[in-house]
Amino acid sequence: MVGGFLRPAKPLRNALYHNNRDGTFTDVTEKAGVAGRDFGIGVAAADYDGDGWTDLLVTTYGRLILYHNNHDGTFTDVTKAAGLGEPGLFTSAVWFDSDNNGLLDLFVCHFAKYNKSLERDCSTNGVRHYCYPKTYEPWPSRLYKNNGNGTFTDVSVSSGIGQYFGKAFGVVTTDINNDGLMDLFVANDSVCNFLYLNKGGGKFEEIGFQAGVAYSADGAARSGMGVDAIDFDADGRQDLFVANINRERYSLYRNSGGNIFQDVAGPTGIGMATVMYSGWGCRFIDFDLDGRPDLILANGHPDDLIESINNTLRYREPLLLFHNNGNGFDNVSAAGGPAFKESYPARGLAVGDLDNDGRVDVVVGISGEAPLILHNIVRNANH
Repeated sequence: MVGGFLRPAKPLRNALYHNNRDGTFTDVTEKAGVAGRDFGIGVAAADYDGDGWTDLLVTTYGRLILYHNNHDGTFTDVTKAAGLGEPGLFTSAVWFDSDNNGLLDLFVCHFAKYNKSLERDCSTNGVRHYCYPKTYEPWPSRLYKNNGNGTFTDVSVSSGIGQYFGKAFGVVTTDINNDGLMDLFVANDSVCNFLYLNKGGGKFEEIGFQAGVAYSADGAARSGMGVDAIDFDADGRQDLFVANINRERYSLYRNSGGNIFQDVAGPTGIGMATVMYSGWGCRFIDFDLDGRPDLILANGHPDDLIESINNTLRYREPLLLFHNNGNGFDNVSAAGGPAFKESYPARGLAVGDLDNDGRVDVVVGISGEAPLILHNIVRNANH
């Protein structure tokens, strides 16, 4: 560390792994041309130009990187040409059709007003620690409209999204009121969460407070990081989930209809099971193919030196697996396999069927370590 900033001997890079279809992967990063620059934070994959090939958007400390798929195993950095070259501290992103015109638009989470000149000294006993986000000012996230010609227009201001200053870590798009328009739920760290209701015509209304998802039941802003959405109770309405920092409990917001939500993390069993953890990656997956969405969580405290100043918290935390029993969630982590008996500084996860066996697998991103691959070996007659 030099002046509080990481100066690795070997430059940091992103990584792209090719699935060899035999249970192994090959690192094709250099060949594909996607090593990137700056400090990579998140990635969102989609065919933004409708040519049938999946493109990649990488969020970084510094700026966005948009890689166009060249159809031959390589990618071209088209960030500047696409109109996405402005600097920022970007965390997560989501592709979605905001106006139902058949083109994928882009929402990008911006974390805080931050650059090297604004760096704060968050030292304890002369040792630099992770700076709690309250130290920094909030900043607006961005919405880019797909022009249909490979370029994007920043519509953050005209859409209404740009007037809200947050510290966005996670975002999910879903239709909370079944009107056929995709809404946005944004998890903010140390300030209230945002719920952007899509009003059509390129306009969004922020209704987080009215909807009951902005603050905790005690009226406090929490440190939202991981986020997901699904109809977990099969009532036909999309519910919302947020993973928060330790001692805040994670949030499971049941959609009551009428754009109103109730946090049911407590009665469903998730609240107390997560109270001492800090959650990043989270996904609803039906891991046992019983027709009900279960939940997997990747956790890890943000401060790698937390144990030197707190004897009840750990930097490395376990993965959590919850089974949906139809009335709530059972913590079945202990039965999840050897990986659930270990602890990690996890920072994100992705789900998908890696081997085409009909069961959903999981890849967990670990800070400073190799990714963790969880192969689903649950056996039943369902598919």
